[in-house]
Amino acid sequence: MRPVQLLLAALLLIVTAPLASEEQVQRIAEDYLDAWLFKDYEEMYLLLVKEEKDRLSNDEFADKISNATFVPITAEIASVRVAEETAKARVTLKDAQDLVRKETLRLSNEEGEWKVTPLYLEVPALARSVVSPPPEATAPTEARTPDIPQLNLQEILERLVNRGTEVADLVARVKYESPVMGMSVSMSGDMMYKRPNKFRLDFVSPAEVSMISNGRTLWIAAPAAKLGYAADVSDLQEQETVILGLGDSAKKMPEDYDITYMGREFVDERPTYRLKLDSKKENFPMTAAELWIDSELWIPIKTMGESKDGLKVAFTIQSDTVLINTGLEDGLFEYQAQSGMDMLPLDMSLFGE
Repeated sequence: MRPVQLLLAALLLIVTAPLASEEQVQRIAEDYLDAWLFKDYEEMYLLLVKEEKDRLSNDEFADKISNATFVPITAEIASVRVAEETAKARVTLKDAQDLVRKETLRLSNEEGEWKVTPLYLEVPALARSVVSPPPEATAPTEARTPDIPQLNLQEILERLVNRGTEVADLVARVKYESPVMGMSVSMSGDMMYKRPNKFRLDFVSPAEVSMISNGRTLWIAAPAAKLGYAADVSDLQEQETVILGLGDSAKKMPEDYDITYMGREFVDERPTYRLKLDSKKENFPMTAAELWIDSELWIPIKTMGESKDGLKVAFTIQSDTVLINTGLEDGLFEYQAQSGMDMLPLDMSLFGE
């Protein structure tokens, strides 16, 4: 069992439940916007809230929406937020005159189906006269190389291992991204880590999900779903941390992976050393990975991995939020039972050796 497998277990079992409604909203919003771009007013009408259908017939709606002075030719959804029976989709629209509008598309849950409140957009005539011309094309800029020492692979690994022994605990903001069951899942929250095998992940966006381990028991909880799982992880010898290359896991990397130094790169303006890892073991849960090692913190601030089943994951640490050796108490890595929460047993052997 590798650290990434714990994340996969959590997401496969819990994340899909609180995100289901958000995925539905995303699809309905996309369908509505696509119909708008293709001037399919009948399809748009089918997706409208009941209040709007009661107010306008199909033909009346088509006449009103088609005669608006702002008619988009491109549409992009920036974000989706769901709150019980209502939802909002932030969208960016552009018309044929290159006018850009950032709007909020509102949706309501009507008898289990998400419906749209339409946008009737008008543009003052003055706005047409002040449309900025498109920017002149510029030559692409070459990728920058960080001005940090050019180390060889052995030097990088030595520093990574040494740093692993120095870090007793760590706190940081993190982001996790992966396709799960056909959905693109992106979660952000807070991470706590304490050597050798205690960790806590409290995701807050877009769903509230916690993963907590004291090194003996792993708890996975989604308060909104009133659902949680508990697993015995005391026999998982390699479950040292949730991030490959952090803490004691750095020592085992050369045993488990063929490692290639890929060069120096920036990650969110932070200079890093990039490593490529390929598993030496045929049935290893994570067959390939890439690490970006921060040249100042000497921890991986970005990890991209691929499981033996082809599932790709990305885990990023927000470097400016990192706090090291703050003296985290052991009690932070114990799950506090919540009223009304169903905590079910979880067999971790279902997720690999």
